[in-house]
Amino acid sequence: MLASVSRPHSRRVLPAPLVVPESEDGISWRQTASVLLTKMRKSTKVLLGGAAIAKIAWLCLSPRVATKLYHSKLFRNDQGQGPEVLLDAFNDVQNYRVAVKTVDGTKLRGWYFKHPTASKVWLFFMGRASDIPKNLGYVRMLLEAGASVFIFEYRGFGKSPGKPSIVGVCQDALAAYDCLVEEFGYNGNQIVFYGTSLGAAIAAHVSTVRSYAGRVLQSGFASLESIGKEMLGLLKVYPTLLFPRPLLDTINIVRKNDKPLLIMHGKHDDVIPVSHSHRIFAAAAEPKRLVVLDHSAHKGIDLTDRAPVVEALTRFLHELD
Repeated sequence: MLASVSRPHSRRVLPAPLVVPESEDGISWRQTASVLLTKMRKSTKVLLGGAAIAKIAWLCLSPRVATKLYHSKLFRNDQGQGPEVLLDAFNDVQNYRVAVKTVDGTKLRGWYFKHPTASKVWLFFMGRASDIPKNLGYVRMLLEAGASVFIFEYRGFGKSPGKPSIVGVCQDALAAYDCLVEEFGYNGNQIVFYGTSLGAAIAAHVSTVRSYAGRVLQSGFASLESIGKEMLGLLKVYPTLLFPRPLLDTINIVRKNDKPLLIMHGKHDDVIPVSHSHRIFAAAAEPKRLVVLDHSAHKGIDLTDRAPVVEALTRFLHELD
C-alpha cells in the first residue's frame, strides 16, 4: 500500500499596485489628467467653432448667396454708352423706339427696325457691356440677312432704368419676346433669336420657355458656372448647387432642343474662348452648324468678318422657310 504524499500548495504572487507619485507641487495624476482633458475639450470646441465659421463664410460668399458680389464681373453696363446721334441718324429702314414693360413694372428701351419685305424678325440679345447704339453694326447685318430686328436694353443698360441681375435680365428678355407677340403680332414661327456673348446664354434660356423658329448663338459661353470658374479661380470650390438661378447652362439646354441652331465664334476670342462654342456644338441636337470666324476676336465681327457672317445668317433664314 502506497502512502499518500502531500504536496505543498503553490502560492501566486500578485504584482504590486502601480503607484503614481504626486508631483513636487502636490498635484496628483488624477488632477493632472482632469486639467488636460478640460484643455482638450476647449481646444476641440475652438476648432469646431472655427470650422463652423469657415463653413458659414464659404456659404455666404458663394455665387448663389452673394450674387451681387459678382455682378461687376458679369455685367459691365457702366462702361459708357454708344453715341445716340448714330441711332437718331439711322435711316436705312423705318425704325422707332418701343417701350417694353416687364413683370415688375420696369420700362425698358427697345427699338424696332422694320425690314420692308420680310415676315420674320430677329430678337436680339446684347452682351454684358452694350446698348442699342453700340449694336447698330449688328442691326445692319441682320437686316441685310433678310429679316426685321427688335433690340432692347436690359435694366441698367443704356436708357433702361434699374440695376441688372441674372433674374432681372432674364425677365427683361421674356418681356421683349412678349412685346413682339402682343404689340407687333408676331408668332413663335416668325421669331429668330440672336444672342451675343452673355446674350447668347439669355437667348438659350428664353428658348426653354418660349416658342421660336431658330437660334443664333454668337461668342457665347458653355455655362455661367464654367466661364465663372475660368475667370475667377476661387469659384472652383463651389458646386453647381451654389451657383445662381437660372443657371444659364447653354450646353445642357441645346441638348434637349432640336430647333435649328447656328453657332458662330471668333477664332481669336480672348474673353470667351472659342472652345466654349465647340463644346456647345458637340452637345447640341441636330440640325446645327458651327461657323468659326477666322479674323475675329470677341467683339466687332461686323467689321472683321462681315461677309461670312451675313452669308451664314442669310442661309440660316432661308433654311427656316
